[in-house]
Amino acid sequence: MSFTGKYQMVRKENFDEYMQLHGLNNDLIKKGIDDMWVTEINQNDDFTLTKQFKNRSWTNTFTVGEHCELTSVNGVKFMTTPTIEEGKLKIQYPLYLYTAEVNGDELIETNTIFTKKGSSICYYYSKRI
Repeated sequence: MSFTGKYQMVRKENFDEYMQLHGLNNDLIKKGIDDMWVTEINQNDDFTLTKQFKNRSWTNTFTVGEHCELTSVNGVKFMTTPTIEEGKLKIQYPLYLYTAEVNGDELIETNTIFTKKGSSICYYYSKRI
């Protein structure tokens, strides 16, 4: 299945606990709870993954299976090898594992964090627009 499309987030699950493990304070978490961003994915030979937030955007371009440098949403550069396994895009970020899959017109993004303080899974559900 192709990931290409533009998706409007419609709901989140477990956002606040997940963000607490990232070290965000409660004020920032409260601001983020209602932010329903747009995700745009272009899949050709390369992937381009863009998140459009209220006041800014963030983009990474990569080739699946090739070791590359990406940038986290807070600007940290890191090396990783994005993969597709069982139809799911997987990217290991410094603090969490990002997984995305398309089911019909829905983009389901799963973020799994493991820290010394604990672990948590956050889900983002978006509809194709």
